[in-house]
Amino acid sequence: MQFDIHSFSQNFRPGFHSSWIPIAKIGLGFIFTGLLIMVLKDLIVAILSVGVIGIGIYLLIVAFRVYRLNRMI
Repeated sequence: MQFDIHSFSQNFRPGFHSSWIPIAKIGLGFIFTGLLIMVLKDLIVAILSVGVIGIGIYLLIVAFRVYRLNRMI
């Protein structure tokens, strides 16, 4: 697959027989991409924070087990 800048830029040159549909599709694509990024940003932050909290809880459990093992000796 090869990107051709000349055929892409033809979509933005208004002419007598040009259609508004390709430009509208590109505009809607940018709008939906922006909205998707906004929604996924919150979801990604929530997943990362839950993961970090889970790692912290796991490390506290491991530390408690090591503490109990050292106390028995």
